[in-house]
Amino acid sequence: MACEDFHDWRAIVLSQLSYSSSCETLGGCSSCRALATLETQINDTISALNLLLLKHRSKKTDLNRAHSQMMQKLPVEIMSLIFHLCSPATFQNDLENARQQDVFAPLTLGAVCRSWRHLAWSTPQLWTHLVFLRPFFKQPDRVSLAWEWISRSKALPLTIYVNLYDNERHMDGGPPLTHRPFLDILAECSRRWRDIDLNIPTHFLGYLFTKVQDMPKIDTLRLRPGITSRKAFKLFSGRAPSPRHVIASGLLLKQMNIDWSRVAEVKVDDFFVEDCMELFRCAPMLQKCDLVQVGYSMTPPSISPLSHDALRHLSFDSIDSGEDFFSAITLPNLISFSFDKHGHRCYNAALLPFFQRSSFPLTRLELLNIEFSFDDFKSLLGTVPTVTHLHLTMSPDLYDQDEKKRIREPLIHELTENTNLLPHLEMLEFSLHAYDHTDFRWKSIPAIVASLYRSDSSSRGTLKTFKFNLSHNHRRIDLIPRGIRVRLLTLRQAGAQIFCNDELIEKSKVFRDSIRGVP
Repeated sequence: MACEDFHDWRAIVLSQLSYSSSCETLGGCSSCRALATLETQINDTISALNLLLLKHRSKKTDLNRAHSQMMQKLPVEIMSLIFHLCSPATFQNDLENARQQDVFAPLTLGAVCRSWRHLAWSTPQLWTHLVFLRPFFKQPDRVSLAWEWISRSKALPLTIYVNLYDNERHMDGGPPLTHRPFLDILAECSRRWRDIDLNIPTHFLGYLFTKVQDMPKIDTLRLRPGITSRKAFKLFSGRAPSPRHVIASGLLLKQMNIDWSRVAEVKVDDFFVEDCMELFRCAPMLQKCDLVQVGYSMTPPSISPLSHDALRHLSFDSIDSGEDFFSAITLPNLISFSFDKHGHRCYNAALLPFFQRSSFPLTRLELLNIEFSFDDFKSLLGTVPTVTHLHLTMSPDLYDQDEKKRIREPLIHELTENTNLLPHLEMLEFSLHAYDHTDFRWKSIPAIVASLYRSDSSSRGTLKTFKFNLSHNHRRIDLIPRGIRVRLLTLRQAGAQIFCNDELIEKSKVFRDSIRGVP
């Protein structure tokens, strides 16, 4: 038989050895005795093959040493550092968006050869990032593997990401018994937690933190149960953690019995105004705060005035007007402020006094869906002459602006004529309002930009960038009419950077093709 007719030896099927004979002859018939002899020979051959495979594996290790001289000359410390750098930065800094092959990079390195496997296992830095996804909880046999992974990290701080979507209603009995071994493993290494992101239901959090007594190395704490529970409970039963960064979604302030004294950065949602104020009182070192979907209070809050001297960045995203909040807070050192009112535009009478009272050195200002009279808005901008980046909701007066007509929007007209208003402005950004239901016309963009880049002496020389956002879902810019593209290119050559949805207009391939050959 020709050699090519043989199957690959690695595809040999040994299931035929499982055979039961019905022979009733004492001592077996000749065929049964012959079959037994063959099976003995096969078993001896399998044992010999296993021995040969072991020698083959060992010889490959020798070959790797003989033919990879450069790698063999590197000190173990250098090799360990190279292995550590094989964990992509996206995995180290953003566990939620890490690709699965990045998560298991240490296993890939260990699969190359025996020497690499031993080196990978003895490099603790490779094993400090753990990712537990839903399939892990359904396979109890992986508990020992998870514990082995953690053990290889020795005593180093751990970064842990757990994502378990659960659409069941809250269960007072805690998580299922099949899911608890993984949570127990996490609890056992809690003294080494540095960054932990727990995207798990509330009853999982409750079970886990009853077993955690201390988190002395915690730096970043992300808690996202998903569904907000209004039940009165304390999240931590042991010593309250004292992180530097807190991200929480689906938890109330009264449920998070955190030591806020060290917290420098916070992002939370679904707080009431009084919760926001209490957070500022509890976190004197807070420098950056994102308050998302601040809600209506069930009863009119009684809020005492508060001044917070450490806060530098504030983002206030609210379904309410926010007047109660801005009437009580003073932030003298704020350099970045964003206020986004969900839904229809509203007037906020507390903003101007807040700006005047704080007198902050603001450089970035975002006011979205806020309605002002022009005089009030001009007065507000007059309190922050240090602003370099201004982001506003685009006025309906600008949707249909034409270069041949006088600018109807009073703010643009004022910025054009009065260079003493926001004298350091470098970026002007507009976003469309979802509730205006007005067709956007591209010709308004060169009209607006052209008015700010006039050739006369009153031109705003500091302005470098104009940016407009059509919508979150509209990412294309190849629908701009050809004539508008040519006009935008002319403005670009005059010194204006023009962005649409975070994309520099001139970088679009369709845009470049459309103006090819234009002088």
